[in-house]
Amino acid sequence: MILKDQKLFCSEVIFTDNVVIHDIAISTSGGGGTPTGDPATISGKVERVLDNQAEPAARQLVAIEHKPDGSWSVTGDTTSDSETGSYTLDVLTEGGDTFVLAIDEYGVPFTATASVVQGDLIHPTVPNGHVYRVEAGGTLPATEPEWWIDTGTTHTRTIEGDITLRAIPFYRPLAHGPIKAELLP
Repeated sequence: MILKDQKLFCSEVIFTDNVVIHDIAISTSGGGGTPTGDPATISGKVERVLDNQAEPAARQLVAIEHKPDGSWSVTGDTTSDSETGSYTLDVLTEGGDTFVLAIDEYGVPFTATASVVQGDLIHPTVPNGHVYRVEAGGTLPATEPEWWIDTGTTHTRTIEGDITLRAIPFYRPLAHGPIKAELLP
């Protein structure tokens, strides 16, 4: 979730029946060159819902601007603070409309017999709307486990030996905008 002026902007859990996978590369120096414009800032707060409770979240944030000439440009990026969810995004603006995208960490795909440690994120090879955080590490099994979804009561499972994973809903990237960046004095 992204909050702006204490107002909630909706996010959506990805389920297997509404998943489309795209490989995207975003470059701030490809095609149109490096970002240009006046220095500005955008600030806000990012939260996620876990166990029906909103809590601050660290999310990767990317700002894109729809410039007055009609072109688009990546104008900045940052990560929100894990303790407070707050961020200040330094951007370069040419006075167009800016959109801020919050992107959940997707982790790495399940890899048979890979070593994992507490805090690692794994996603199934076939998306199911969840990623799995390693609560207790070790070596993953030789075959992909039967993945489960977080139902509000079923969060963690031990899948092999002492490896425990926690199911976490994966949210589609969330965009907030258009907003005008605040020009720096």
